[in-house]
Amino acid sequence: MIQVFLGHNGVHDVEGNELPRLVYVSREKRPGFDHHKKAGAMNSLVRVSAIITNAPYMLNVDCDHYINNSKALREAIYSNRNVVFFDINMKGLDGIQGPIYVGTGCVFRRQALYGYDAPMKKKPPGRTCNCLPKWCCCCCRSKKKNKKSKSNEKKKSKDASKQIHALENIEEGN
Repeated sequence: MIQVFLGHNGVHDVEGNELPRLVYVSREKRPGFDHHKKAGAMNSLVRVSAIITNAPYMLNVDCDHYINNSKALREAIYSNRNVVFFDINMKGLDGIQGPIYVGTGCVFRRQALYGYDAPMKKKPPGRTCNCLPKWCCCCCRSKKKNKKSKSNEKKKSKDASKQIHALENIEEGN
């Protein structure tokens, strides 16, 4: 059983900007059944939130974490003092020289978790993307589009539906 709580749609802040819709997912945990902890919660959130919001990025934080500055993710994408931990100690532990996920404080791209883009809903009128709040479209809003960009978008959408990794090409390590 999955229970979903949604924030109100169309609520505005003090400056008149539309606030994002928040999705809180609560799962049933039965004794004797493995609920896969945080990975299971993220798996159900990916599936549920794709139907509700279809946002291209997901932020995963623990329930006791909070963000004072809503623009912190844009302004300081990598302002972390854990450079030694992630760049030296954890480098390469996943086999492809990338950092591993240690449980919280990470932004995931939906396509990376799905393997392909989530199902697209019809775009609202006057919007060039299917992002949720109006302020999210500041990077996507372009009034002038040429014919080349439309053909490139069709190619990208076809490529996005392909699998990222084919299981036949992955070799087992010893």
